[in-house]
Amino acid sequence: MARCEAIEAQAGWGNVPFLALHAVPDTAWETPENFYSENGPKGTLKTEDVLRRNGFHTNPYSTVDVLPDGSVASISNRKLQWLSPDGLFSVAGVATNDWLGWQLNNNRSSSGKTGLNVRVVTEYVLEFSRFFHRHIKPYSSGEWTLFLSCVGFDRKGGIVLLPSFQSHDLFAEERWRQNAAQPKGRVAADHISVTKASASGKDAYQLMVGLYGYFGQGPEQIPYVVSKEVSESEILDGTKG
Repeated sequence: MARCEAIEAQAGWGNVPFLALHAVPDTAWETPENFYSENGPKGTLKTEDVLRRNGFHTNPYSTVDVLPDGSVASISNRKLQWLSPDGLFSVAGVATNDWLGWQLNNNRSSSGKTGLNVRVVTEYVLEFSRFFHRHIKPYSSGEWTLFLSCVGFDRKGGIVLLPSFQSHDLFAEERWRQNAAQPKGRVAADHISVTKASASGKDAYQLMVGLYGYFGQGPEQIPYVVSKEVSESEILDGTKG
């Protein structure tokens, strides 16, 4: 996808694996007159409407710049938000030890692979869905499609998934050897988990089902799920303390 290549170039992530999430209107929207206004779409990229300010949300807490193609983007070393005048909205987060692999990879050295912290990823995916429904979708009354991209998951030793873990498992090398799942598809730039937009929790669940499937895993162990929806209250309860 051209957007993922552009993310690599704009963020300087040519050697870094990352996960991107996209929302695209089924028919291109008419660019809102206030697109570049602080009270319009550009300004929404600064919103702090997040579950936890210090949690795993999509806001890079960086400046919002206007790119040569007319898009607006906010980029940090770990996160990116990007909105195009035609309505294509993307977020991306690096699959590294200090973001989507948060804490899970501390003090590990045996495999050289980076494990995705599924609790971090699930919160991040829900935050993308929440942001989209609250701040992007209202600008178009048509249908939207959401999808997820895994880019460069063969970089830096490769990315693996532990479908579930408990706190005492964080540094268990044997658990990694026995349970770490490898990607089952291509790893350069796979686009997976296409779903029609419906509601935040439901959309996040469907995107996570696609991610787990990418690693050949069923959805039974996706965290924070209630009735096939990713639950805001479960995330808040599960991260207290």
